[in-house]
Amino acid sequence: MPLFLGYSLTDPNVYNIYDDVVAHMGDDRPPSFMIVHPSEDRNVLRQAKLLFERKNICLIEAGIGDFLADLKKGLRSFEKEIERYELDHRHIYARVTPLIEKATKNKRSPDSYLKKFKSDKGRAFGISAIVDLFDNPHIYEKMGGKLTTPKGKIEPEGAHHLIQCIIRLSNAKDDEFDSDVRTKIGNLVYEHCKKNPYLYDFNHAGVVFRDLLSFHIRKGDPNYEERIDLLEELLDFGGPRPRIGRCWAIYDEFNNHKDWWKKGELDGLVSRIEEDVKTGSTFKESKWWLEGIKSSKAANKSLKGRIDALMIES
Repeated sequence: MPLFLGYSLTDPNVYNIYDDVVAHMGDDRPPSFMIVHPSEDRNVLRQAKLLFERKNICLIEAGIGDFLADLKKGLRSFEKEIERYELDHRHIYARVTPLIEKATKNKRSPDSYLKKFKSDKGRAFGISAIVDLFDNPHIYEKMGGKLTTPKGKIEPEGAHHLIQCIIRLSNAKDDEFDSDVRTKIGNLVYEHCKKNPYLYDFNHAGVVFRDLLSFHIRKGDPNYEERIDLLEELLDFGGPRPRIGRCWAIYDEFNNHKDWWKKGELDGLVSRIEEDVKTGSTFKESKWWLEGIKSSKAANKSLKGRIDALMIES
């Protein structure tokens, strides 16, 4: 995390350092901070805030001594984060820790671990504790896990196993999720899959596809449209053997989990193909999965008729 100390706001070296050190990190770069003395000219400070905001540089008004003193307090507080985590989830901590330990070793938690969450309330607490790790990944690292990005995101395989724990616990819950919790989990799964480095890896893309399909985002929720777009893109990337250049792992996952689909998802996918046809686009890469979703339990007579109409038109 870049920290600028000892520079005036008008010093061109700030921009040179930024371009040399920070800009090349891309969209996943962490925010930068610049410590500005409180005596700095107010007009210059106001203009600089607007300019630096675009570069993801946050200005902190403080004397160096005050800043370092506050930083020391912050570090002490940071060291106690694991204590805060244990305290927040004290009723569930002993049961959720084995799940996290397995994820830090890139291993799937056995069913026996999840069966210890016997009530809907207990499962909800367990899900909350795991989601908390994604908001505070440094706690995951302190528990033995690995982080892989400048922003300290949990490594893809560890994140996959944690997400699967969330899914397996949520599938066992009888009552409906609180809408805020559902939205948070849906966004978490979508964001993890969208940024996963294995998204288009022939050997591992099937795992990402399964994660994406595991938790459903409802129509009208944040990222619903984007998730449907990503599902369509991955399905087009997949395909049956022996088609060269197609991801067979996605093809296999699709066929193994046809009954995971929801009616709204299938409707969204078919609607996109129908829109493509209206604009004169072909859907050659989509034919295999369009035929395939007809055998899903969520596919009703109307949806199957729309797919058959598309096939005849093509």
